[in-house]
Formats: sequence, structure tokens, C-alpha cells
Amino acid sequence: MLKKLSIKGRLLLLIFVPMMGALIMGFIYIHKIYNEYSDATSLEKYISYLPAISNVIHSLQKERGASVGYLKSRNKNKFEEIFDAEISNTNEHLLVIQKIRQTIKMNELSPKTITIITESPSNIDKLVSIRREIHAGTTDIDIVTEFYSTLIMNYITIIEELNWFNISPETNNALMAYKYFMLWKESAGQERAFGSGGFNIYEIDEILHHHYLLILSKIKMFKGLFMEKSTPKEQSFIYDILNSPNSIKIVEMEEFIIHNKIQKVRLILSGLQWYNLLSEKINLMNESEHKLIAQLLQQTKQVESSKKSLLIASAALTAILFLTAILFSIRIAISISRPIHNIGEVMNSLITGRAMLSTAQDIPHINEKNEIGRLSRQFSDMLHTIHNQNKNLKIERDNAQAANLAKSDFLANMSHELRTPLNAIIGFSELLSLNKKQTIEENINYLDYILSSGEELLLLVDNLLNISSVSSGNLKLSEETFSLKTLINNCYAVFNEKAELAKISLSSNTTDTDLTLRTDRNRMEQVLHLLLSNAIKFSSENDKVSIDAHITTKGDLSIAVKDTGIGMDDAQQENAFLIFGQNEYGYSRSYSGIGLGLPLARDIVEKLGGTLTLESTPAIGTIVFIILPKKCLVL
Repeated sequence: MLKKLSIKGRLLLLIFVPMMGALIMGFIYIHKIYNEYSDATSLEKYISYLPAISNVIHSLQKERGASVGYLKSRNKNKFEEIFDAEISNTNEHLLVIQKIRQTIKMNELSPKTITIITESPSNIDKLVSIRREIHAGTTDIDIVTEFYSTLIMNYITIIEELNWFNISPETNNALMAYKYFMLWKESAGQERAFGSGGFNIYEIDEILHHHYLLILSKIKMFKGLFMEKSTPKEQSFIYDILNSPNSIKIVEMEEFIIHNKIQKVRLILSGLQWYNLLSEKINLMNESEHKLIAQLLQQTKQVESSKKSLLIASAALTAILFLTAILFSIRIAISISRPIHNIGEVMNSLITGRAMLSTAQDIPHINEKNEIGRLSRQFSDMLHTIHNQNKNLKIERDNAQAANLAKSDFLANMSHELRTPLNAIIGFSELLSLNKKQTIEENINYLDYILSSGEELLLLVDNLLNISSVSSGNLKLSEETFSLKTLINNCYAVFNEKAELAKISLSSNTTDTDLTLRTDRNRMEQVLHLLLSNAIKFSSENDKVSIDAHITTKGDLSIAVKDTGIGMDDAQQENAFLIFGQNEYGYSRSYSGIGLGLPLARDIVEKLGGTLTLESTPAIGTIVFIILPKKCLVL
């Protein structure tokens, strides 16, 4: 599958895989924050129900205390009035709870709490039945206390459900403190019930004393747990309770009962007084409870607000990072794939012929200092190299074509160049053979023609052999010491007659007549013969040919062969130095020769350590310069 993807696709896949992993982790984190926000929202809703639940628990506690007092107190009429009033309050709060129950979402609660809420109507029916039994006096204090305590604990269980929400530790800790405060208050309510109904006979029963001690131990335990879980601000709500005169008086009564256990003692308070005394304390606790609820609701709203802000910020940040990552990954993919694409486009253009190598030298992104930049530069260098190689190959091809054309012309013209002296030799030899009666003078003329043609043919063959030796590197050189003036004079003597016949003025000018050279004399003479032969051949009647020699400022020897002949342009000059190169081809040529003069002369001079250059202007003339290094001079 990866093989089918482009480089850009693979880069995007490489970037998107970890990016999608990070996005999934971000979504998981957002989901976690959302759950916490949802929990905080649900917690806020349920905490808003707490005042109503607290009120019904408080009413049930007061109803329980009044019912127990009604059963056991000697002042039944007074307790009956209290009992009936508390029943009315309880029913009013139970109606509120019934409306709240209809708005509670069962799927947000535990099975245990769902069972309690589902069974609450039957528990209320049982409450009505218990009330009748209390009025009829057909029930016992233990049954009444147990039923009310169970009913109250069911509502406290609903409050315990609030600890299931996944919220901040501070809020969970506050909920735990509130729960222990509720249990502390409930234990205080049980204490009031036993006191108001159990101490009316002015004595303490052993079993009742045992139950009472258990209740006091629960009060002490829950108060300690509340103080441990609550904050200093929450603890300040109960200072009034703990330091009130009634609370101090109740503590004194508790200590009096504890220290006089199992004994019949006369109590200071009646059951009704005990009920009223503890009712004031529990009323204070109820007020503190409502303050705790308000604080808890405010704290939950703050948690909800912070979670909501965090949720929005996290979602926005995740979206921004995701979009940024997409744009960044696309940018990276394009920055990597575009240069490669450009290289491919250049290659495609070269293949299809839409572009030439010389126009494909600048590739985009070649200035980047990275792997792509280096690749682009290397590719550009390769194109430059190929371009230069192609250019050199073209030059070599042109040279080869020119050499091949020159060779073809050479082969085409060679028959003419060879036949001309051979025909002369053969023709004059036949004349000598056939005309035996000719005079000696006529025969001498024939022999002169035969000799001249033989020398011409020998020079032609010798040039061919020499150029072959130079090309193969087998040209043999020898050193000897000779006079420059003598060399030039000999050459002048050889070509003077030929120049006079062509009515061309030949002259020599040697500034330093006493120069002595040490080099290959024969090769130097051969070079001068080739140059003088060309100068005379390409000059017309009344033209001038000269040989000049002098010492340059660098101490080298300069020999110049100058003519005022036809001259050459730049292209003709370049062609003149090619082997077999001629500026005229075919049998209609104005000048004879096979095009070996200048190439052979240049190669010989270079073998001798010098240089041969040419300056020529059409219709003005040509100058060939031979520069020999000063090491060839004998000082």
C-alpha cells in the first residue's frame, strides 16, 4: 500500500499518524474534562435538592422525638400537640421531596439509591401506619425509633450518593465533611428521642443506658470525622453550637448519665425539657447545615465554571493545534515534495525536448541548506556537467566531422596530388624513351621536370609520414648547434627562384645575425620550408614574402614568416590548422596541396618546445609567428 503512495502522501501519512495519536489523546483528555464538567453540573443540580432533603430529615427527626416522648411521657397532651404539629411539617416537606423525585434521573444514580427512591412511596405509607399506632399507643419506643432512624438514613444515603461524582478532591472532601455532619446531627436526634421518652420515669434502665452510650459514641465519632474533613471556614459554622449554654448544659447531662449508669437516679430535667433543650441544639445544627449546603453549592459552581472554561480552552487549543499541525504537515510535505517534483519536471522537459540542458541550470529551492537543497544542487551540477560534456562532445563531433570531411577531401584530392607529379615523371620519361634523337639540352629539360616532380612527390610523402609520426608520438628529434642566419639564408636560397618565377618579392631580415641555436636543425628547416611554401603559394604577382627574426623582451626567439597574400578570416584560420583542412575543396581548387602544412609545422614547433600562432586578415596578408624558448639559444 505504501508503495502506491507518492512522497507527499507518505510524508503526510508519517506526520498524520503521530498527529492523530496526539489528537486521540487530546480527545480523551477533553472527554475526561467533559465528564468532570458533566459531573460538576449534575452535582450542582443534586446539591440544589439538599435543602429540601435536609428539611424533611429535620422534620422526621423532630417527629421521631415527639412520637417517642408522646409514648413515654406523663405529659402526653403537650407531646400530642407537638407530635401533630411535626407531622404537618413533615408532610409538607415530603410533598416537596415527591416533586424533586420526579425530576431525578435514575440512570445517574447507583442501584441502591434507585431502590430507596423507588420504595419511598411504600415507606411513606408505612409512616402513616406508624403514626396511627403511636396515637393508639399500640407500638413500642424501640420500633418507633428504629423505623424513623431507618427512614432518615435512607435519605442520608441519597446524600452519600453525591460522593460518586468525579470532581475535584477539595469538593469531595467537603462532601465527606457534610456527610459526617449529617450523621452527627442524626445521632444527636436519636439522643433527643431516647432522652425525651426514656428519662420521663426519673430513672435509667440498664438496656436504655447501653443504647444511649452507643449513641453518644457515634456523636463523638462523627463530630471527630467532620472536624477532620472540614475546612476552618466550615468548622466556624458549629462554634456557636459547641459553645452555646444549651450545648454546655447537655454535655453536663450526658456526663451525669454516663457516670450514674445502672443506677436509679433522680434527673434534673423532665422529658419535655430534655426534648426542648436538645431541639435548640439541633436547630442550630440545622442552620449550620444550610450554611454548609450554600458553601458546597458555591464551591460546586466554581468547579463547574472552571471545568467549563478548561473544556472550552482544551477544545479550542486542540482544534488550533490540529489545524496548525495539518497546515504545518502540508507545508513540510510541499517543501519536500515540490523540489523533487521540480526536478522531475525538469527531467520530463529534458526527455520530451521542451527544455535544453543549458536552460535547466536553475532549479527552485537550490538555495535551501538541507538535504533537498543539496539534492537540487547536485542535480543542477549534474545537469551542468552533462551540458558541458554534451558541449565538448559536440565540439569533438564537429571536429571529427570536419576531420572526416577533410579526410574525404584528402582521399578525393590525393589522387590529383599524387597523379600530377607521377604523370610528369612518367610522361617525360616516355618522351626520353621514345625520342632518342632529341638533343642533350632538350633531354636535360625533361630530366629537370622529372627531378622537380620527384622532389614534389617526395615532399608530399614525407609530409604524410611526418604528420603520422607526430600524431602517433613517434616523431624523432635530434639536437645540434647551428647558426640562425645560415638556416634562414639556406631557406631563402631554396625559395628565391620559385618566388622570382611567381614574380613575388622574397626578403629576409635578421636583427641578430650572430644567433646560435641548439635544437633539431632539420625540423626547423622543414617548418620554414612549409611556411614559406604556403606564403608563396597563397601570394599573387607583386606580393611580398619575408622572414624576420629577433629576440623578444622575455629573451625568447621570434621568427615571423609574413606575406601580403589572400589572407584568411577567423573560420578559415581555424580550419587551416585542422589536419587535411583546406578552405577550398574539389578539383576546381585554386591552390594545390593536401592541407598538412600548418598542422605539421605547428606540431613540430610544439615538439621542439615552442609555439606557433597565426594572424591573418583577408586581402591583406598573413603572419605566422614561431616562438622558441630561450633555452634553445646558445649564448
